[in-house]
Amino acid sequence: EYYHEAKTFCEHICTSASAGQTLPQLILVVLVHGVLHFAIFSTLDTPSELPLLSAISYPCISARLISKVVLIFNILLVAVGLAFVIVLYRHSVQTIFNRSLPQSIISSLPSFSVHLAILRPLETIFRYFTSPIRTLPDV
Repeated sequence: EYYHEAKTFCEHICTSASAGQTLPQLILVVLVHGVLHFAIFSTLDTPSELPLLSAISYPCISARLISKVVLIFNILLVAVGLAFVIVLYRHSVQTIFNRSLPQSIISSLPSFSVHLAILRPLETIFRYFTSPIRTLPDV
C-alpha cells in the first residue's frame, strides 16, 4: 500500500510539473540538481579537472560553491512552498471540508498530492509580497 501511495504522489508531482506549476518543477529540479551535484563534485579533487566548470566559474568563486548556493536556494524555496501547502491543506481539510486530518502521513498522501496539484503556493506567496508594488493606491 505504501508503494502505491508513493507512486501516486510521484505521478501527481510529475503531472503538475508538466502542467507548468512552479513548486513541482522545483521539486524535480532539486532532485536532479542534487544527484548531478554529488555525482560530479564527489569524484573531482580539484575544480580544474573539469575544464568546462572552471571556464564558466568566476576566478574567485568555484563552480562547486555556485552549485551549492543554487542547490541550497532551491531547497529553501521548496521547503517554503511545501510548508505553505501543508498550512493550506490543514485549513482546507479542517475548515472548508469540515473533516478531521488523517491520522498517518501515508493516508493523507492522496489528498495532499491533489492539493499540491491544484494549489500554486509559490505564486500565491509572490503575489502576496508584491501586491503593494502591483496595485495602485486609493485616491
